[in-house]
Amino acid sequence: MILRQIASMSLVMYMSSVAGCIDSSGDSPQTNLVHSSILVPRFNCAILRTEAERLRCLGIIFFYPVDIRIPPPLGDPPPFELVLETLTNDLNDEATRLENAASSLAVIKKSLETVVLNDYLEKFDTDIAPNDIDVCMTIAGLLLCQ
Repeated sequence: MILRQIASMSLVMYMSSVAGCIDSSGDSPQTNLVHSSILVPRFNCAILRTEAERLRCLGIIFFYPVDIRIPPPLGDPPPFELVLETLTNDLNDEATRLENAASSLAVIKKSLETVVLNDYLEKFDTDIAPNDIDVCMTIAGLLLCQ
């Protein structure tokens, strides 16, 4: 129970530290960053203001903060609101699946990358290279990126 509380507090601190960098399509930067229960795997995707139109998805899996940064879809992409909503929903579905399967960290990172790749190829009709997707997890205070 204590570990769960520490992990929860770590996530809240992590999420609040990046809140100023997120533009939630017109809402205040803090809107929708932390969902009602941070013990449930949840992601939220938004446009990152500090980097030229990069998208950022923040979430938690197994009490570990996850930070995914990706370029926006190229060509004639759907509206950003649809892109952000699609990524958020699909990452949340995958996070729930991964939590239920008790996956390893390597599997989690690869699986989240695959979700983003599939969304870009199938739903946004645009190509993206795996090395364009940064999937990072904070574990024991260390930032581990793929």
